[in-house]
Amino acid sequence: MDSRSYVFFSVLLSLTLIALAYDPDTLQDLCVADRTSGIKVNGFICKPESNITASDFAATYL
Repeated sequence: MDSRSYVFFSVLLSLTLIALAYDPDTLQDLCVADRTSGIKVNGFICKPESNITASDFAATYL
């Protein structure tokens, strides 16, 4: 192999590793605001996952 092939495969390997090191899907993050809490740090704090219901994701005013 000549030096151009080594450069090509090195770049290809680097791009492949970068593509595999992406952040996980943001849909895995779940934070439903707890509007009844008096604590506010950059907005409302998150409800515990055990207290989240389907009604937290539906709005009656739509």
